[in-house]
Amino acid sequence: AEAFGRGELDVKADVKTKDEVGELANAFNKMAKDLKISQERIKRLLAEFTQIYNNAPSPMRVIDKDFNIISQNEAMNELVGVSAEKAKGKKCYELLRSPAVCQTKDCSMKLIFQGIKRIDREQERITPEGKIIPCRQMATPFRDATGNIIGIIEIYTDISERKQFIEKLENERKRLSELLNIQKAFADILTSLASTAKLKPLLKSVLEKIIYYTDSQLGVIYILENEHLKPYAASALDLKKIKTFKIGDGLPGRCAVERKQIIVSDIPKDYFKISSGSGERLPNHIICFPIFYKDKLMGVLELGTLHTFSEKDISFLKIVAEQLGIGIDHALAYEKVEKLSQELQEKNELLVAQNEELQSQSEELSALNEELQAQAEELAAQKKALEEKTKQVEEANRLKSEFLSNMSHELRTPLNAILGMAKLLQEKIEDKTQKQYVEIIERNGQSLLALINDVLDLSKIEAGRVEVIWEKIYLKEFIESIIASVKPLADEKKLPLKTSFDESIDFIVTDPEKLKRILFNLLSNAIKFTDKGEVAVEVKAEKEKILISVKDTGIGIPEEALDYIFEAFRQVDGSTTRRYGGTGLGLNIAKKLAELLGGEIKVKSKVGVGSTFTVILPKQPIEKKKEEVLKQKIKSVLLREKSFGVKKVLIIDDDPVVIKELSIILKDEPYQIIFASNGKEGLDCIKKEVPDLILLDLKMPVMDGFALLEVLERDKRFKDIPVIILSALDLTKEEKERLKGNIKGILLKGFIDKTTFIETIKKILYGEKHERISPKILIVEDNPDNLFLLKEVFKNTDYEIYTAENGLEAIEKALEIRPNLILMDMLMPLMDGYEATHKIRNIPALKDIPIIALTAKAMKGNREEILAIGCNDYITKPFDFHELFKKVEKWLKV
Repeated sequence: AEAFGRGELDVKADVKTKDEVGELANAFNKMAKDLKISQERIKRLLAEFTQIYNNAPSPMRVIDKDFNIISQNEAMNELVGVSAEKAKGKKCYELLRSPAVCQTKDCSMKLIFQGIKRIDREQERITPEGKIIPCRQMATPFRDATGNIIGIIEIYTDISERKQFIEKLENERKRLSELLNIQKAFADILTSLASTAKLKPLLKSVLEKIIYYTDSQLGVIYILENEHLKPYAASALDLKKIKTFKIGDGLPGRCAVERKQIIVSDIPKDYFKISSGSGERLPNHIICFPIFYKDKLMGVLELGTLHTFSEKDISFLKIVAEQLGIGIDHALAYEKVEKLSQELQEKNELLVAQNEELQSQSEELSALNEELQAQAEELAAQKKALEEKTKQVEEANRLKSEFLSNMSHELRTPLNAILGMAKLLQEKIEDKTQKQYVEIIERNGQSLLALINDVLDLSKIEAGRVEVIWEKIYLKEFIESIIASVKPLADEKKLPLKTSFDESIDFIVTDPEKLKRILFNLLSNAIKFTDKGEVAVEVKAEKEKILISVKDTGIGIPEEALDYIFEAFRQVDGSTTRRYGGTGLGLNIAKKLAELLGGEIKVKSKVGVGSTFTVILPKQPIEKKKEEVLKQKIKSVLLREKSFGVKKVLIIDDDPVVIKELSIILKDEPYQIIFASNGKEGLDCIKKEVPDLILLDLKMPVMDGFALLEVLERDKRFKDIPVIILSALDLTKEEKERLKGNIKGILLKGFIDKTTFIETIKKILYGEKHERISPKILIVEDNPDNLFLLKEVFKNTDYEIYTAENGLEAIEKALEIRPNLILMDMLMPLMDGYEATHKIRNIPALKDIPIIALTAKAMKGNREEILAIGCNDYITKPFDFHELFKKVEKWLKV
């Protein structure tokens, strides 16, 4: 019995008697057995409960009435980050706290002890690490064996995902609600736009709707009229007091210029105010929104609010502004139609009134019509006859021009020989009488040659076969060179030549040869017809024109002659021809050349006082066809630039026959030919152009050849330039001793063999091995204009030029000709320059050929990209010719 009382249920009462004690012992043993079975069942149930409790997915804990944790399951351990052993004895609010509930009247413990049987609510709980977890909390009483409440049991469920899902649903509901509101607002505004076609009522109605739906406090709609923004509709403002803005002025004007919305929060004190029963105040925010119709600015919408404009508001206003632009355009069109309709109505009434008058005149007009018909038939016949006569005159003029041209050429050919022989005779014969005869032949031959040249030039001009070569020339130096050329004529008559030059004038774009011809003719005439006084040249600018005036104090021109002075073969009278000579072609040619250059010549004159001829030219030429301008630009640049591969040959001789002869010999050679008529002009050309070879006559006016050689000998820049002497006779011993500098040979005029002459020049310029192989350059370019430009640039060089229009064609051509250099455009069809360069670098036969990229890309990084794919160098478009030749020369040497 004592052992049983200690809980030792395995002990048995060993009594075998059959009396009351035995029966009691048997009952005792049976009760112990039953208790043991019950105890084992309780242990098993407790173990199962403990396993369920600990493995439950929801965090659970048991708390006593003093808020101490009795136990907590594994899920709760994981939630609070504290094991059950360490949690035991801690206060419940230390491990999982709710600031809104814990230690307040809403505490679960307090509510349970107040008689609430079950608590089920959502709240946020904070873990010891500070993590906030949305939870569902369930709490029930925890009772002892007698049923008394001794604490609570708490079960938690993490509802974070459900809360997030609910929030998403709520946000989507709000978004859809906003869209529905916007759609409703938009439909309401569209209804207003469709309700009337009159502009002001339409704008007033729409503005009120915009104010309502954007919760704005004031607004204005401005309409663009003649570069001004005029207020057409206003809300909460007096329309009459709102100012009109110029484009660019104020917020609306700035919005119109920038073509985008402007939001301003720092509102000036003098700006629109919001009025209410409590007084006035400035809006906190102003937005100006441009109104367009098909990219055309129609006006500006301005709104003022106390709240900030949200992205929703701006998006809504953008859509509204688009529809408002359509509405404004339609309303304006309607007003125009209304106005036109009114005008048509008025005109219709006028037409009705006039109809009776017209009806009465109809019979009279019918009679007149028959008469006019007869006159029209007569005029048609006259017009046809006139057109036939015009064709005959044009054909006669063409035949005349062809005849004059052919005759001039036929005459000039033998005349050149006559003049050349006369020149030789003049230098060889000693007899004075014979010398005089030859001088007469030579002088009159030159006059005849000048006449033939004038006739030929006139015929070419009239036949339209004169080509204008536009070049940029520096006018002051150009005028000074022409004055220097006529100075000997003025010196013969002891006439001073004066100049007056506007220093603001730098250059002019014109044809220098034709302008030189014009000014030479005018200056020659001025000197010819002036015996005393002076001849002056005045140059000044007037807007986009250049005025070059040639003034003299000569015999003057009668007023009646000014009308025909520029006509061909016309002079003032016969006595002028007899006294001064001439054909009367000079002024006619000068006038026609000036017109070819886009200008004109004007004249003022007074008999006995003198004349002023003024050449008026544009500073820049009128626009020509693209290809023609391109050709002329290339020619002018190549004439001025010291280009690689083009040698410059300077011919210095005062005999135009010799210059012409040498020009004909050298015209097909790849040289740039420069001319000078005396040593001074020659020295100026040398300083400016630095020629590769000089052909020098020794006997010339102003400065002869011997003096020029001495100047060159003293200047280290020019002393090594090779010189070929041109002489009419063999030089004496004394003359040969006077020769200075780098003399390469002496040629006798009149005995120059073309083949020998050209060979001599080649040996001097290129050395003995001048028969070298010309480098091959392959130009790869798909743009025909750029290709034409590059071909023209290299036209007068020693290079052999080949072309391709895309990368694929370039590879095929390169394999065929094996070029020394490739100029590669980077953007082309079929295969671009990048891919073509990459493939060329992988072909053994082509991989070492230098490639210069031609590209319009000039941004940072493009150069590295081009060099990385295999190009040796690159040039950006539009390129400088000098830079192009410099790079070509560099890579050909490599």
